[in-house]
Amino acid sequence: MATDDHEALLARASESEVGLLWDEPGDLAHLSVAAFVAHDRGDARALRSSGSVRLHGGGVRGHSVDLDEVGRIARQWQRATTAIGAALSGVKSARGRVPDDIAARTRLALTGAPQPGSLVLHLEPAADPLAEVEPHGQRPMFDVSRPLADMASEMLLNVLAEVPRAGISDLDPLSESLRELGPRAAASLHDLATTLHAADVDLDASWTEPSAGTRRANLSVSGARWLAKFIEGRDLASEEEPLTGIAETVSNRERWLIATADGGIERIVASSLDLTDVRRVRPGDFVTLLVRSSRKAQPDGTIVTRREALQLLSVEAPD
Repeated sequence: MATDDHEALLARASESEVGLLWDEPGDLAHLSVAAFVAHDRGDARALRSSGSVRLHGGGVRGHSVDLDEVGRIARQWQRATTAIGAALSGVKSARGRVPDDIAARTRLALTGAPQPGSLVLHLEPAADPLAEVEPHGQRPMFDVSRPLADMASEMLLNVLAEVPRAGISDLDPLSESLRELGPRAAASLHDLATTLHAADVDLDASWTEPSAGTRRANLSVSGARWLAKFIEGRDLASEEEPLTGIAETVSNRERWLIATADGGIERIVASSLDLTDVRRVRPGDFVTLLVRSSRKAQPDGTIVTRREALQLLSVEAPD
């Protein structure tokens, strides 16, 4: 369930009509079908939400594009949807994995492979929407939930639709949206934008929810490059937090290895620490560091997390 702050964020985007169109023939047809199903079955949620991602631009040659590029774009689109869904559920930190429940509720399915002459990827939620709307087969009388895939897809398109509107004097709304969603979502949007720019591919996307309007957004190659630079320039994809554990190795040149309470080993870049602080720590000491964490997608699609120690907050010798 989204928090009040996240609901307000969605409401603000809806009120501004960012990316929301009602006047295309397909939209009217969709609303007509939804109204019929709602009358016949009592709820338009018997219909599935659906979306599309259309790829075009310089990287599309003769209605074709490298399969590797399509795979990378699709993977980053899914990651952005899941990261935003996690943010709307209160999981914003870049550390750790997205909970399995959230990943399952935001997973998208490709319902039709690109056909010759077409580069439109048709999407729909993989999960049954009624499982969230009617838990245990019963619809609540109040506070009926929206499927997380719908909320995440809507927010993703809202953010992308803000990019063409953002000018030199009007960057605050976009920055506010990204900060509210947190570093994991910002990092996933950065990776999506970087992938589109590298592939020289423009993107047009839409998402249609039963009994609701169709959300639309587009991101050009130049817009993707601008978005990636904007996230980097405002340091939106990183976070600072204390990290506590036992120093397994200590160096003023190599990465430190910190054993955390959960049994994990964190590799920390410590080159920014003052040499005086480095000399205070010995292997086996219990330390607390102020660490900046950032995530970045590699060319092969893997995610790498970089952690950098900014300050030594405390150090205690073992008993």
